[in-house]
Amino acid sequence: MRKTIFIMLLSLGCVSLGFSQSQDILSSIGKKDLVKLESLMKDKLDFCINDGQRMVSKEFAIKTTLAFLDEIEVKSCRKLHNGNSKEKGTFYEVGKLKSTKGNYRVFIYYENNRIVEFRIDNY
Repeated sequence: MRKTIFIMLLSLGCVSLGFSQSQDILSSIGKKDLVKLESLMKDKLDFCINDGQRMVSKEFAIKTTLAFLDEIEVKSCRKLHNGNSKEKGTFYEVGKLKSTKGNYRVFIYYENNRIVEFRIDNY
């Protein structure tokens, strides 16, 4: 029984670390500092900015995201909410990206603390 409780608490701690880690990522997106984002991305991930979701390399995703952030003149990015998915080891983060050209919704989906989906859509 103690072992089960310990494992449950440890699991909750890992998920909490994931959420705080993703909060740092959302803040860094607002600063156009994508080092942490890149380090957590899988080598291939689902990627989308407004339209055309597709599987791309993390290098392409970072390069395209930086170009987009420059184009829209990003001001900030903050967390709106997060949650667990039904599958174990998966969770998501939703943020609001503000720019001089409007607001955008940022969606990040994690599996085993690795980013497998990254989206930026018109808000």
